[in-house]
Amino acid sequence: MTNEKTENAYATPRLADRILRRPSPAAAGSPGRAGGQRDVEISYKRDHAVHTLFLEQKSDQLMGSHRGEFLSGDINGKVEGANVRCHSNHHYEGTGIGYVFEGAIDGYAYRPPY
Repeated sequence: MTNEKTENAYATPRLADRILRRPSPAAAGSPGRAGGQRDVEISYKRDHAVHTLFLEQKSDQLMGSHRGEFLSGDINGKVEGANVRCHSNHHYEGTGIGYVFEGAIDGYAYRPPY
């Protein structure tokens, strides 16, 4: 196994794009609407990938699927006011690749981190 493959296999994804931003410290009120299809661009140390989240919302709970270029799996999360936090885990050759997505809802779209 080359160093590059090892590095990519254990890379922690960093959200870098137009969909999510860091959650605000206090989000009050009823949960925002976070369901639907979301395309998320993830930047790794040496590359990037576009993943698709298919989210269904029931009250403040999120569930659905997370599809990457080669792997897919379930995704679960929670909406607190305007803040969204989801997590998923993809399995590959005996290893798990965990993802955490955090952001804030701005109308229908998630706002960018920058």
